[in-house]
Amino acid sequence: MSTSAFFPPRERSSLELAEFTAEPSFETGYVIDAGLVDGMDLVYANEALGGMRLFVREGKTTALRPMYLRFCEDRKEVVDAYG
Repeated sequence: MSTSAFFPPRERSSLELAEFTAEPSFETGYVIDAGLVDGMDLVYANEALGGMRLFVREGKTTALRPMYLRFCEDRKEVVDAYG
């Protein structure tokens, strides 16, 4: 089955993604999240990569973990100052 059956190629709003996942979440009792995993939100990407993924475009996630680790290193001094 093609994912285009669910999502024709265009940007989705947060409300559309929440509506898409609401019924399966309720029916299964699992937290289901539909979102774009990319380098624009590395914290979200890192969390999402730790879960079960139903669909991932080939080769799109390989650089995200190293990017997240670099992000953590870059902000360590600030986090330590407030921690």
